[in-house]
Amino acid sequence: MKNVYEDLLSFVWQYRKLPLNLTTTTGNQIEIIHPGQKNTDSGPDFFGAKVRIDDTLWAGNVEIHVKSSDWLKHNHDKDRAYDSVILHVVFENDSVSENLSKIPVLELKRHIPLQLIESYSQMITATQWIPCQNNLKKVEQIIIKPWLLRIAVERLENKTHHIREMLAQSKMDWETSFFLWFLSCFGFKLNNHAFLLLARSIPFKVLMKHCDKLMQMEALLFGQSGLLLRSFKDDYARELRKEYDFLSVKYNLMPVDPKIWKFMRTRPGNFPTIRISQLAGILTRLHQILAIMFSDADLNKIRNLLQSETSEYWKSHFHFDKTGETSRHKSLGTSAVDNLIINAIVPFVFLYGEFHDNQFFRNAAIQMLEQIKAEENHILKHWKSLNITAENAAESQALIELFNSYCSQKKCLECSIGASLLLDIN
Repeated sequence: MKNVYEDLLSFVWQYRKLPLNLTTTTGNQIEIIHPGQKNTDSGPDFFGAKVRIDDTLWAGNVEIHVKSSDWLKHNHDKDRAYDSVILHVVFENDSVSENLSKIPVLELKRHIPLQLIESYSQMITATQWIPCQNNLKKVEQIIIKPWLLRIAVERLENKTHHIREMLAQSKMDWETSFFLWFLSCFGFKLNNHAFLLLARSIPFKVLMKHCDKLMQMEALLFGQSGLLLRSFKDDYARELRKEYDFLSVKYNLMPVDPKIWKFMRTRPGNFPTIRISQLAGILTRLHQILAIMFSDADLNKIRNLLQSETSEYWKSHFHFDKTGETSRHKSLGTSAVDNLIINAIVPFVFLYGEFHDNQFFRNAAIQMLEQIKAEENHILKHWKSLNITAENAAESQALIELFNSYCSQKKCLECSIGASLLLDIN
């Protein structure tokens, strides 16, 4: 027989995948009224269970083990947290102990189908891309679609943990926190940490004092990036340096180390110089973006405000003092704008709704994702090869989260797809 896993026993108990005619190891009749709430922390495995043993209704906790002797091996007999256990559920009753004589034992060995044990064992030892790959086609869309929506929300909740930390550090200053979060997303992975350091190097309120003057905004951003710490021959660069020298003294600013910026392994259009110029344009409209986010959260309005071109100089340059090409527009592409909405705007709107207990903003965050085209990456290509195709960004985000947080960690019993495959086994 395959190895029996404790988490599978918990799954069987939680979903009551058991016959009705159950008895304790001493022959007492058992009726499961309610399996209880699964405990993810220390202590008994299930809280608040209700079981009827013969004619007595018991309410309390349930502990799950592969073998009854595990009770002593885990020192539960010395832990007061287990005093309220009303039933010890085990796969095999391998010991009789005075310490356990007062706790009824339910042995599941005769009641769990061998196929269920073998199927779960195959899942968690599978070497395919995802554990249920060979059986995924058996799962109906009526199970997959609602699960993806739930996972999309779960991904948003996970992302908001970092925003909550920023809010706490800024003493619940939503604008400053959004500024920090937005810039951390603006680096598009390669330079996200560098942009966050840039954001932390300059007080948000100082930056916003100059939001109506693009040249001053660029001077502050390029100056704080450390990219102005040298002499220049171009008039534009010298003007930026002159403006920054004045503002840095006025506000007592210290630039970041320019070595943090990564120019290698990325297209010229993604160079930090180009992105900083585009960012300056967006920040001149930041108050408008925030106003829409916290009012109607209209996707198209936000999209329009995020459409940002570089200033004139960068249309023919990628570096200071180096003419790069014939003058052409360098604006954020559609995919870059959508990436910012997915990763920066949507989680913030969602958290705003969570924090203020406002369902409108929670729904608006999901609806924005549903209106955006699905992303493309290697994870989503794998899902597509298995005939699971994301119809929008809500589903693509969900599929990314599903793979990273469930499939790759083989949490099949916590996944509706994996659970449905196992629950179908009789």
